[in-house]
Amino acid sequence: MPKALQYILIASIILIIVLLGIIGIVHVSGEKRMAKTGSRGFWDVVKNFENDFSNYMDDNYWDHFNYQEEYTQVKTLDKTDSLKDISVKLEAVNFSVKKTDAQPRVEINLVYLAENKNDLEKYKSYYNSITEISGNTLKIDYTFRDPDGSYAIRKKIGLKGVVTLYLPKDIQPGDIDIKSVAGSVQVENILFKDELTINQVSGSIMFYGIGGKSVDITSVSGSLNIDSSVLDRIGLHQVSGNSNFNDFECREMVLESVSGEFILHNLKEVSYLKIKSVSGEADISFSSLKDDFSLVFNSVSSDVRIQIPRELKGRTNLDLESNSGDIRPNTEGNVSKRKFTVNAKDSRGKVSVDLVSGDIEILWGNF
Repeated sequence: MPKALQYILIASIILIIVLLGIIGIVHVSGEKRMAKTGSRGFWDVVKNFENDFSNYMDDNYWDHFNYQEEYTQVKTLDKTDSLKDISVKLEAVNFSVKKTDAQPRVEINLVYLAENKNDLEKYKSYYNSITEISGNTLKIDYTFRDPDGSYAIRKKIGLKGVVTLYLPKDIQPGDIDIKSVAGSVQVENILFKDELTINQVSGSIMFYGIGGKSVDITSVSGSLNIDSSVLDRIGLHQVSGNSNFNDFECREMVLESVSGEFILHNLKEVSYLKIKSVSGEADISFSSLKDDFSLVFNSVSSDVRIQIPRELKGRTNLDLESNSGDIRPNTEGNVSKRKFTVNAKDSRGKVSVDLVSGDIEILWGNF
């Protein structure tokens, strides 16, 4: 593995483990409602990147390439009647899944880069080029492999571009597993039956109009955007990156980030939301909450603003604490040092916010 990336990953891991230890994130895998990715260990997944992906580039990886060759192909997918799962592995290649009214297919638009044409022809075979249905699994693999294990030729050839999978609405895969290094992931208007899993080093993730049982995301660096989607649960475990949700219906959410904003608007039918972070602002609004809901936010340094439907005012337990910051609950309750509490007689749920530093504001209304 290139030393530059090794140093980045090692430094990130050391820093984040220290920070996560402050707020107890490393222990959440034992919680009753913890998402699946958390239960198997965040850093176990990050460590496995070195096994899943053979190697990757340093910061100046692309600068020295003087020759390039485009590779485009449309692969029609046959035998989709038995298709159950989707497995994707990519390096420096963006990936999209979209709905189509036409034949299921994979459109491949890539660019191979090298110092010269001879190097390109010599080393092109070191990249996997797999798009096939094997058994009941669609496999897409555009990752680098070096039979010698030395990766000395890594700087002689590169690959980037986009791979797009088009699925008709009558094809609903069971599990979708995506492993990506330095590439974006976009999923639009797709329904899946079981779990969508994304393990990513860096790059943006965008969901629009998706529906399924469960989503688990592990990311070192990258933004997450979800719009107009319905899930039963989602688990997010990331080092840095902003999360933006809008018009999102989800029963259970467990979100962990060391550094990044949480802008979550128009959340629907939420039963359990737990957010843990070291730093980053949070602006959260709900259009509906299930009975006996639980909203938990823990952070070292954050300003938190939570908007709750008006009809739940006086029917929501509050446990708000900030060691250094203002608390504006906009309702009557009990004040003790840096803590504000409400024990509602006819409680529909509870909001708990615990900050070392930062302001807390609770708003009541339908926005």
